[in-house]
Amino acid sequence: RLDLERADGWRVIALWRPAFVWDRDGRRDIVPPAARVTIAWPRPVHDVTATRPTAGAEPVERRAQASRVGYDLGGDVLLLSYR
Repeated sequence: RLDLERADGWRVIALWRPAFVWDRDGRRDIVPPAARVTIAWPRPVHDVTATRPTAGAEPVERRAQASRVGYDLGGDVLLLSYR
């Protein structure tokens, strides 16, 4: 996990798992099983956007406000931005 704060006040959390995604001997992709992760804030945050950069530029979810969110992490990175 990596927490970043932008100059404009937005925060970004990068979440990933240390999982193997490539079979070196078999020369093929590995799809690791998903693991559920929950992020909870002590008070609601605003404009929550979840993006998976390896799947595309479009967000996978947007919420106007949240105090708790949950996502399944596989072998890719999940970026969670909010203010």
